[in-house]
Amino acid sequence: MRAWTLGVLVLATLIGVAAWHTLYWGAELEPADFAYPGAPSQVSCAKAAPATADLPRVRVRAPRNYRADHAHGLLVVFSPAGFAPALTERFTGLTRRATAQGVIVAYVGSSPLSAELASRLVQVPQAVARNWCIDASRIAFTGHSDGGTLAQVVALQAATPGALQPRAIVASGAGLLESDFGTLDCPVSRELDVLILHGRNDRHFPDYGASATRAWARCLGCAPDPVTDAFDCQHHAGCRGHLTFCQHDGRHWNWPDLFRQTTVDAAGPSGAPLGHGDGTGGGV
Repeated sequence: MRAWTLGVLVLATLIGVAAWHTLYWGAELEPADFAYPGAPSQVSCAKAAPATADLPRVRVRAPRNYRADHAHGLLVVFSPAGFAPALTERFTGLTRRATAQGVIVAYVGSSPLSAELASRLVQVPQAVARNWCIDASRIAFTGHSDGGTLAQVVALQAATPGALQPRAIVASGAGLLESDFGTLDCPVSRELDVLILHGRNDRHFPDYGASATRAWARCLGCAPDPVTDAFDCQHHAGCRGHLTFCQHDGRHWNWPDLFRQTTVDAAGPSGAPLGHGDGTGGGV
């Protein structure tokens, strides 16, 4: 009994140490002030119909000095399996960085994956836009694992009339294969930036990122033969939008921290194409 108890304590300690190094704490979870311009935004707030679907819990984080007369970018973060919104916030560490750039973050709680769930989650941006001033041209979807899967599937369903559509997707460690795209709304007729991130040591979804990227290349009408840069990111040319696939050295449960800034930029004011990591470090 004593040995068993000691074993449990050791295991709990190891889990705690792993969580401490994997999750964000302290200031990274606090909304920051945004340096608003003096005059109200020239961009109108998105006009959104009321959400009619039964949505999972959504945790919205806005700049600490939020102004309702300024249209903000919206970053929708879909959760890994079993993650509540607050845990996803700790896992991704996006709140402070995003709100400092005038981007509102909506963390969507986990639910079992299904086509029916994806069709409901299309309404998350309009649900947020009913209460916050959102720039409809600056919406991005992101997520890790099941969340990365949903970021892609929901985006492909967002062509539904009345839905607020994302301009960009950043999907990490997703469980989506090339063969899964046969049931999705592809090709995509609008411009869409897609960044696929995947760990070389991911044993849960091995090589899924490369497989999904091949499907996205067809969806977006990209030219063959992508160019690989010094960061081991493959950039596809000739797309409706931009398509990039980046590998990192992590395992499945490593959120690629070097791409945190890139993820925020997806909903930022610049509209720059999604590219390689920013080299800020930390977190994983």
